[in-house]
Amino acid sequence: MPERAIYYGTTQILSDVAHRRIRRSEQSIAARHLLDVVARKAETSGAAGFQHSSLAHSRTICACAIGIGVRVGIDIEWMSPGRNGRRILELLCGLQLSAVSTTEFYRAWTFSEAYFKATGNTADKSMLHHVIQNPSDDIVHVHLDGNGNMLSFVQMNIFYDFMLSIIWITQDAEVDIRVVSDRYES
Repeated sequence: MPERAIYYGTTQILSDVAHRRIRRSEQSIAARHLLDVVARKAETSGAAGFQHSSLAHSRTICACAIGIGVRVGIDIEWMSPGRNGRRILELLCGLQLSAVSTTEFYRAWTFSEAYFKATGNTADKSMLHHVIQNPSDDIVHVHLDGNGNMLSFVQMNIFYDFMLSIIWITQDAEVDIRVVSDRYES
């Protein structure tokens, strides 16, 4: 078993329409169920040591991550094409952009939420600019400071129109990422 690992999973609560709104209480129950499933998988895989968990949900999709030996943050959002992403990033994050696509906005937004969950701090403008200007389907590593801290993240579209971001911070260490899937029935 690696010293540092991230176990994560996503699930769709209802299979008919992914972007349908459902009650927050239903989302929370499904997210906790998913967290239990992912935690059991981590335990049966021999994971031990410091654990940090993060939950997220949007519409009918839930996501969770458990970090073994590493702090982790996760966020998921339905990519609503009608939102004024440029204006939201300007008002809430102080980013001055001439234009921003729906995908760019949700990459920045989910990054910001997951970053806060992993660190307890807000992402600064330079990090958000980096996320918007450097799209990648691979894991991205960015040196944070002179202390060897490295921010790593991965972003992906899932369930067709949802953006998922997972963020972790380590000191020059590889992290094994393991996907755990689950199907939740309400």
